[in-house]
Amino acid sequence: RPGHRLRLAATPLAVNPVVAARLARARAGNPRLEVSLHTCGRDQAVAMVAEGRADLGLADGLAAPSDPLRLLEPGR
Repeated sequence: RPGHRLRLAATPLAVNPVVAARLARARAGNPRLEVSLHTCGRDQAVAMVAEGRADLGLADGLAAPSDPLRLLEPGR
């Protein structure tokens, strides 16, 4: 039976103890879960998710609910 995979792209400060604990809990609940973490800058995390190279992107920084989600242009 194949396992599950979570590919995470994140800025270094976004991977805090809370995130690490939740990933550990997810793996404990599903031993077949394979988690890979790629630390990178914000723009690269967005690009990795947009291109399908990561399932989830996390970035540190300030944001307001009214801030629009900035998407990369195709081919960029």
